Amino acid sequence: MQDAVDIALSGPHPVNKIGATLFHDDWYISKANYWPAPIEQIIGREHDIGNSSGTLHAETACILNAPAATEGAALCITDPFCPNCAKNIAEAGIKTIYIDHEGFGKDFFRRRGGDFETMSMRICTHAGISVYKLRRDKKSIETIYEPPSDFMPPEDSPLQLKELENAGEDAFRHHIEAAAALHK
Repeated sequence: MQDAVDIALSGPHPVNKIGATLFHDDWYISKANYWPAPIEQIIGREHDIGNSSGTLHAETACILNAPAATEGAALCITDPFCPNCAKNIAEAGIKTIYIDHEGFGKDFFRRRGGDFETMSMRICTHAGISVYKLRRDKKSIETIYEPPSDFMPPEDSPLQLKELENAGEDAFRHHIEAAAALHK
């Protein structure tokens, strides 16, 4: 976590200095949020994209620059993560997240903490990702979410098999057309 805190302070964003450290058995990488060159050159640092700056978030920067596969890795973050980063973390196979306790007191979290509770954490619980608050001041870890030991992620789009009566070609074609209309 200290590496994430240190790199956040050197990040280019003038207000939202966020850092992350992604680590696995024998490697780690630390990144701060930053503007990718195409966004900085074409859009600039002054303009928002949607309701946030055009920075690449520190969590995603770590994932994109990881020196090896991220499956089973852990992530230390200076601030609670947004829903987009939660999705990226889940898709990268990261299984543990530690958030610095000071991030919960920052202005951004006070304004957008609802997104963390309602979306980011829902993604983590759905994916079975453990999330902890790391208190550097007390040298302790508080559990925010820990999946049960027998956790199995639910299927997002379970396959539905349906027995067809009179399974001729017309019945099959009718079923395909009905399914296509339902799932456009």
